[in-house]
Amino acid sequence: MVWLLPISLGSVANLQQVSSAALAPAMVEVQGQRRRDALARGHAQSLAVGGGQWHGNLVPAPVWSGKQQLRALLGEAFAGLVTSDPFTDYNSLETKRRHLCWAHLVRNLRGRAEAVSPWQGEAEALLARAEELLTVWARFRGGEIDRATMQGKLEAIQAAMREQVEGYRQQRNTLGALCSELHKH
Repeated sequence: MVWLLPISLGSVANLQQVSSAALAPAMVEVQGQRRRDALARGHAQSLAVGGGQWHGNLVPAPVWSGKQQLRALLGEAFAGLVTSDPFTDYNSLETKRRHLCWAHLVRNLRGRAEAVSPWQGEAEALLARAEELLTVWARFRGGEIDRATMQGKLEAIQAAMREQVEGYRQQRNTLGALCSELHKH
């Protein structure tokens, strides 16, 4: 069940197909506009859509199924940043062009922290760091702290997270696998 709604494999696949089909016309428009903008400026940038920035999250994974489709979506001249989930096809992007989505990271850490396992405490510690980072970001966005204060706090949190990830990635369990993936970024 998701949000108290019964689901099945067939219903999830059907919803993916329906949402992909519904987004297809918008995706064609976005691709065309992004390519026109890139040609006009001589390089690719994020595309403003509806007052916001498009960072590659417009199309759900079911629209493509491979590195070739990802390249076709972004275009060969793409020089922007993609914020993504851990979907393996995104690994074909240069690390400096790919940022992992913090919401996905927190969800994955929360799942490992809530599982009764020998690594539960380690997952909880890493989750606490991720939530601390998001709290600092929210305080900056809310105007409570300035950019310099935020950067100082984030550098300390990120250094601690890197140390934890480095230590945990050698483990042969689901937390170790996640930390191995995080270590790449």
